[in-house]
Amino acid sequence: DSADWAAQHEQIPADTEADRSGFDSVIDQQVPPEGTEIIASGDAGVDGGDVAEAGEVVGAYAGGEDDRPGRGPYFGGGRTAVRNPLLNPTPPRLDLAQWFEERIAHAEKSASEAVLGRVGPLPCEHEVLLRSVPSMSQSEAFAETICLVTQCSLDRLPRLEELLCCWPGELSVAVFVDCPKGSAGAAASRQSIRETCARAAATRALGSEGGAVPLWTITATYQLADAEVRCEVYDRLYPVNTLRNVALQNARADLVFLLDVDFVPSNGLFSLLLGAGGARKLKDALRGSDRQPPTALVIPAFEAACKPRSGSMLPSDGYALRAAHEAGEVEGFHVGHFPRGHRATDFDRWLAG
Repeated sequence: DSADWAAQHEQIPADTEADRSGFDSVIDQQVPPEGTEIIASGDAGVDGGDVAEAGEVVGAYAGGEDDRPGRGPYFGGGRTAVRNPLLNPTPPRLDLAQWFEERIAHAEKSASEAVLGRVGPLPCEHEVLLRSVPSMSQSEAFAETICLVTQCSLDRLPRLEELLCCWPGELSVAVFVDCPKGSAGAAASRQSIRETCARAAATRALGSEGGAVPLWTITATYQLADAEVRCEVYDRLYPVNTLRNVALQNARADLVFLLDVDFVPSNGLFSLLLGAGGARKLKDALRGSDRQPPTALVIPAFEAACKPRSGSMLPSDGYALRAAHEAGEVEGFHVGHFPRGHRATDFDRWLAG
């Protein structure tokens, strides 16, 4: 039977290389009886490089050492070893799904964060530097206005100043200060932010807004404390989602316009959105009702396709934008080098509308 056949060949001595070669040739010339399993041998027919590579592959994808018979996959060496499945059963194969559940899905939170970074909101310290107190008429207008929500780093304060000047409605801004709250660097940063807001307010006072109090909430968000860092590489990145959430939480209007600080809203957009007719229907659709959920709109974003000519101005409305697009002066934002980033926007449909 198969047990006797395997036992006869296991008694062949294999203490020397010559004896081992003879053992292999005998096995290669024999046909095992029915019921005996043939497996690839990692000790014969596979060079050391293949075995090492197999171990790396299994270690990378299975998360452990290769404990399979023969220590790796069969690489076509042509030699085989004979094993009786009754006397020497095959170890169970690694269940990757089970391994993932045990090692990753149900791992300790701190172990996961050491690899993935902090799971959940970053506990960055933040403080409101400026929050205007609206007049009575402005307070009543919060139910109808739209708050522009944005975030930026200190090097983008000039762009923030432009937004503060051009958006007549409420703004909620989170500015990232990449140093501890109590440091001298943080104090200097807060001063720079306040000076930016003061210049923007002075500009608005000279314009059509006159003496109206700007509806601004400016929040400083500080560097994550060292004690809160779980993964140095990840947790020290620019915390864009944290900043957006901080600015969003400080918005007082029930409708918000999320915008990166480098973008400029179309001229007259705010007044158009506060109008009657279609604007009213749009805002009702955004808010939702008992019969339909709230709606979010993806706003098309464009950028200059080439360096603007001296003295040239950005398109200020849809008509000028379409003309500039046809002339090749503007294009959809990042469609040239990262189209997937804004693929949610159907630029062709919007331009044809």
